[in-house]
Parts: sequence; structure tokens; C-alpha cells
Amino acid sequence: MKLSFIAFWRNWQPILIMSVIGGVFLFLAMLPMFLGLIVALPVALLTSYICYADIF
Repeated sequence: MKLSFIAFWRNWQPILIMSVIGGVFLFLAMLPMFLGLIVALPVALLTSYICYADIF
């Protein structure tokens, strides 16, 4: 838990940017009757995994 807290405070700016871009991407994917989520959700999950693996 302590390591996660330290990693967050050292990387809060990239996490914020990724969250904003991901939120906009997911919102745009919901516009065509949620069909864009078929592509957007796996991309979001892979992006978060890659970021986690890069930090730790």
C-alpha cells in the first residue's frame, strides 16, 4: 500500500492525463449506442495494465 501511494505521488501528472484522455475516449465510444465500447474497453484495460507495469 505504501509503495502504491509513493508511486502515485511520483506519477500523478501522467495518471491525470491518461485518465482525462481515457474518459473522453470512453465517452465518445458510448455515443454510437454503446457499440464503441466493444473496442474501447479492451483498449482501456490494456492501457491501464501497461501503465501499471511501467510504473512498477
